[in-house]
Amino acid sequence: MSERHLDLPILLKHVEDGVPHIYPFPGHPPVVLRINGAVPRLSLEVPVNGRPELQPATLVNVRSALVLIDGRRQLKVDVTGAALLLDGHQMLCAIADRIQLEGADPLVALYETLDQWREILAVRSRLSREAEVGLFGELTLVEALATLDGRESVSVWRGALQEEHDFGFPCLDLEVKTTTNDQRIHTIHGLGQLTPTAQRDLLLVSVQVTSGGAAGRTLAELVDAVRGVVGTAIDPGLRRAGWDRETADLYRERWVIRTRPAVFAVDQEFPALTRARIDGIHPSLAALDRVDYRLRLDGVPVSKAVPKQIGRLIEWVEERRA
Repeated sequence: MSERHLDLPILLKHVEDGVPHIYPFPGHPPVVLRINGAVPRLSLEVPVNGRPELQPATLVNVRSALVLIDGRRQLKVDVTGAALLLDGHQMLCAIADRIQLEGADPLVALYETLDQWREILAVRSRLSREAEVGLFGELTLVEALATLDGRESVSVWRGALQEEHDFGFPCLDLEVKTTTNDQRIHTIHGLGQLTPTAQRDLLLVSVQVTSGGAAGRTLAELVDAVRGVVGTAIDPGLRRAGWDRETADLYRERWVIRTRPAVFAVDQEFPALTRARIDGIHPSLAALDRVDYRLRLDGVPVSKAVPKQIGRLIEWVEERRA
């Protein structure tokens, strides 16, 4: 990334915070980048002279308008949606460079840049950051499993099969939750995610990751590492999880495992919302169709008896982390 532009980890942190930020590009005329992570949306703003006419917008997630800011007419270019933030940021940087470094008129800079980026912005999309982090955590265990038990063992990873837990071992299921938070705070999607299947035990593995700089791996690099061990057998699971090899270059954040993964037994003592527990509170709650909630696992007792195979996976991840 150019020294003129906001570093990617800082951009992503601002988006994650959800607090609006303003970044001025160095140069003349004044061009600023507004970051609104709560939407999420990136906006470029630059003064314009006169009353130029804008061409009609043709891209779904890119909008341009002439607005008054502090009493002066400005061109405002918005890129909206988490899937396009990284590409959108690069596009807005390209517009700013044309204006400040090449002396282009703001509207000319906009149209020339859109012509170059139209196909990318219209077609390419990537996993949300939450989904990226989640897949990174799952694939970390897939890599451990394949390395320790051979390429055929990867079949226990279900790769986002609907109504299934992440891993299905012969005698138990495994749900993997990954967070970038300093605490073990995970989002649970639905009343079924932490519901054991039939008489099978269910374990939850809590994985904490953080931005790792040069020491870390991108999701694309982890995917390549796993495919290097198991070959194309992993591809169906990757597709179900939303991975597209054509967009591998969009995943630039480098991740490392922050702490030793923690294993929890999802039993009667575990703080999970399930359909049975909800229905037991009051009959009217049967009308609840879906409940997503945040679960804080700091202070919740870890499993005292971790099955040997799962323990081996955790040790492998811990050794690599150290």
